[in-house]
Amino acid sequence: MNQILNNGIIIVKVGCPNKKRLGRILLFTTDPKCGLKLQQTLNTAAVLDQKWCPVKPDGSPILGVVNAEKSIQIYRLKDELQLEEVTSFTFDDDPSETLILSLDWSRSGGDLEIVCSDSKGRVHLLQFKEDQLMIQHSHHAHGYEAWISAFCYHDLNIYFSGGDDCMFFKYDKRVSQGPVAKNRSHEAGVTSLHSHSSKEYVIATASYDEFIRLWDHRTMKHEMSKIKMPDTLWRLKWDPFEKSHLLAACMLGGVHVVDAANIQKLKIIAHHYDHKNLAYGADWCHLDAKMYTKRISVSCYCSKAEKVEDEGPIKFSSSPARQYRAETTRKGYTESRLWYEPHIILASLTVFMVYFCILREENDIDQELGRSLYSRIEGLEELQLKQSLEYNRQHNLDTQDIIRRLRELEMEKKNQDKNIN
Repeated sequence: MNQILNNGIIIVKVGCPNKKRLGRILLFTTDPKCGLKLQQTLNTAAVLDQKWCPVKPDGSPILGVVNAEKSIQIYRLKDELQLEEVTSFTFDDDPSETLILSLDWSRSGGDLEIVCSDSKGRVHLLQFKEDQLMIQHSHHAHGYEAWISAFCYHDLNIYFSGGDDCMFFKYDKRVSQGPVAKNRSHEAGVTSLHSHSSKEYVIATASYDEFIRLWDHRTMKHEMSKIKMPDTLWRLKWDPFEKSHLLAACMLGGVHVVDAANIQKLKIIAHHYDHKNLAYGADWCHLDAKMYTKRISVSCYCSKAEKVEDEGPIKFSSSPARQYRAETTRKGYTESRLWYEPHIILASLTVFMVYFCILREENDIDQELGRSLYSRIEGLEELQLKQSLEYNRQHNLDTQDIIRRLRELEMEKKNQDKNIN
């Protein structure tokens, strides 16, 4: 059975005064015998991202495309293997140039939703219903380009975005339009997000800082694990079969397959460096679930993959599981601290306390704090003494000290009156 492939191309037209980004959508079929065969070419605005819808709402495959002219286009694949435009939506609220940089489909059989992000840092949520796109809401999320947006495939109320401001956001439609969780562990722009299709809370992120990170999105304070790649990352894809490998496009650093079967110990198991250009995209072949090696090579654009030999069973006493603490299950993973951090904090607190408790000289603020409440509120002491006097008389208690103090207060009041006159 033929496999349908599509590809987007960006062409910058420099022969006119206003530089214009043009593009093409190329539709291919492929099979083991004939290889790739071009079926259709569509001239469009420059294509920044495109994805097949994971479900077929009317029995036909649906393709979503975002481009450099602030638009989302929806195509339907007809029986004769030709793409036909169904509808489009243009964000016309901003007259300046805006690139729609990414999109992702929700994975439900009902009304489909699309989340997309743009070069102004905004995130948009749209609904695809009855062959029409309808905007649900838009909000400004990132300070710079919002490179990527994606749904959680297990709870379609939750979606994510990543931007050039190093921020990784989580949203919940049931709560608000703004993020419900934020993370800035990435040291450069966040360029790719992909929710795991079988592990409910796992999501992978990629960044310009050359690290792949795996997260439990219930606790986004710290990543579960990470691995450094050969160069800056642009796209990540979980494999559709074993769902334990990540395919990573690393721009100048080639394309790589990362083994994520053990989430705590990620490792690179296959490489592809043969192409001479930037690796902006990579995907898995969905042809045959039994041909593992072939899937790897097709995903790396039909190159030979360097496979690592099986090392046999892992011994528990020498594996990372031996160092796993039960406390981690309750509290999550904690970020390691520098060995000298508690000593610096202790020394700082000691210097602070010595200065304020011993070395600092008394000033007018200290004297003001030393004044009694009676000196601040006129008549308060006299009122309380009279109440105490009445109580003591009713209960046959000694009243001499109270009477003496009342007389002293009366004399002080008379002296103050004389000084005023």
